[in-house]
Order: sequence, then structure tokens, then C-alpha cells
Amino acid sequence: MATLDERTARMALCALQPLGNPELSELVAIHGACEVWGAVLGRDAESPWGRRAAAIQPEQLLSDTQRCRSRFVVPGDAEWPDSLDLLEGIRLAGQGGIPLGLWVRGSLSLTELAGAVAVVGARASTAYGNHVATEFGADLGLAGRVVVSGLAFGIDAAAHRGALSARHPTVAVLANGVDSSYPVAHSSLMEGVMARGAVVAEAPPALRDRRVEMTGPAAPAKMAINALNSGAKVWLADLEDASSPTWANQIGGIVNLRDAARGALAFTSPEGKEYRLREDAPLAVVVTRPRGLHLPEHNVRVDGAPGSASLVDFGLHFFHTAEQLLKNGHGPYYYLPKLESHLEARLWNEIFTFAEEHLGIEHGTIRATVLIE
Repeated sequence: MATLDERTARMALCALQPLGNPELSELVAIHGACEVWGAVLGRDAESPWGRRAAAIQPEQLLSDTQRCRSRFVVPGDAEWPDSLDLLEGIRLAGQGGIPLGLWVRGSLSLTELAGAVAVVGARASTAYGNHVATEFGADLGLAGRVVVSGLAFGIDAAAHRGALSARHPTVAVLANGVDSSYPVAHSSLMEGVMARGAVVAEAPPALRDRRVEMTGPAAPAKMAINALNSGAKVWLADLEDASSPTWANQIGGIVNLRDAARGALAFTSPEGKEYRLREDAPLAVVVTRPRGLHLPEHNVRVDGAPGSASLVDFGLHFFHTAEQLLKNGHGPYYYLPKLESHLEARLWNEIFTFAEEHLGIEHGTIRATVLIE
């Protein structure tokens, strides 16, 4: 095992726990990133951190950082914002602490963030709200203040556009990596932000490349194999709209996704034609779409009433595939359809947290794309 320098070790630890783990931050502050990374690699290969660490390739992280012309800034660098040190000991919903490092892409040095002003707000904002945020961003820029926001629709985007219209720098803090725009519709805005300011992220994204994404049913096995072998970057394994929700289809789809994670999915047609997972190229990354929360599953009863189809699909898939997906270097990724309110999003967050705790998997392992209707 090659010995890593402190910066690369911090990069690897960010990939290990990208959403901010206060305990990990404290361990690094006491022992240093190299020692902590070595200890993680030395853990039982079947432990949650041991499995994830074994799949991380520090050299690939370095290559990805250089490929997208970004830099990795750590505490102690001249560019490190001292204000982030105030996060020591701070926790919110199990996350917090001083970041182990930040990926930065753009022309602005983070030393220029002194006196910066954060402008954030609703995604579904009104035209008047967008107008005010745009004017506010422009006025802050003219006053010599750097605007800091996300890259979401609504107020975030309006604040950036206001600052850029005044020809002043702005900084976008991303939940995904600095090598891709989310939402994709803001790609040009992200380019504008980087030209005058910078985009910043605490972690490299798990799904960096979604340029070719396909949707299809998880059953029958032949179709699942074809989807995985298709050459697409992502396969949205649809357990709802792309499939008739019979019990055989639902269970068959889960079995296929389990076998695919194990590398054992295969099918032989009545004519004798064999279908197997390809070994000459990467398989599509699986994003599983459970049925919506509004649908019942009459084959599962809870206190005498039909169970939630959505929870049946998620629970069976997560229980039977999560650990294997992590061993494979991926993870349990989901697409949640037809959410109608923030309360449903909050419910899913509680479901994810419970599932991770039940299997002893690190909090924040589950990743989800959400469709709000």
C-alpha cells in the first residue's frame, strides 16, 4: 500500500464520508489524516468504513481533480478561509465539524471571501422574489461584497446573476462535485460563476457522469441484463411506470437487482440463447426507482392494512443489495418519484436514516434524486 501525503489522505477521507462527519474531523485534528486513513484501511474488510475505503482510489481522485482543472484546499493553506474553523464542535443532524478539505474550481481565491454575504432562498420563488434577489446580488457586488449561494433554481440563481451582471465575483457552494452542474440547466451559469468567481464542493460526487442515462424495468432478467450491458452510464431501474406492478414483477425485479449487484445475473431463453453480464466494459450504474408513496402493496400487510408499495420496494432492495453495492465501489442510489411536499421529503430522510442505522451503514451513504410534483 502506497503511503499518502497529508493532502491526498484528506482527499480520500472526504470521499469516504463526503457529507461531513464530526467524529472523523476530530480524529484528523488529533492524529492527522495519514494516520486516520491508514487506520481505516486496516479495519475489518466487512466493516462499513473498511468496505468503502477499499473501493476508494486516491490516485483516481487526484486525476479527477486535475482533469476538471480544480484544486483541493485544506486547513493550513494560504487560501483556506479561517471562518470555517469556527465549525469545530458544531453539529446539525449528525453532520458538522471543520471540513477536511474543499474542491475549488474558478479564478477567485477563497481568501477574498472575507466579508462575503450568503444569499439563499426558495427554489420555487416568485418573480418579485427573483427580482429582489437579483438587485440584492448586484448591489452587494457593487459594494465590494462577494455573494455566496448554492446553484439551485430560484433565489440562488437570481443572486448569482445579479452579482455577475454587475461584473463582480460570486461563489457557488455545490452539493455535488465541481466537475458537473446540478441542475444541468445551470451549466452556463456555473461557467459564468467560475469565470469571475469559484464553485466549491466538500466532496467528489458518487455519480459524476450521467451523460447517457436510460430507464427500463428491472424484470424480466433479460431486459435487466440488456440495460446493464447497454453502455449507458446510468440505468434507472424502474419498479413503477416501466413495469406492471404484479407481485411477480416486483419480487422478480428485486431478485434481478440483487443478483446484478452480486455479478450473478444470468438468463437462458427457451431457445437456448444465454444472456450474461458483460466483463469487457463497465456496467451501467444502477439507480433504483421504487413505486410512489401513494400506492399500496396488498401482498404485504401491516396491522391488517396493505403496506406502502414504496417502502416495500425500497426496504427489500436496500436490505438485499446495499452492502454488496458498497463492496462494488458504488452505493444504494434511488430515484424518488411524485413527492408532493416537504413533509414527504422529510419522511424519506427519516426512512433512509433508519435503514442505514439498522444495517450499520454510515449515515449519508444513500443518495437520492427526487422528483417533486
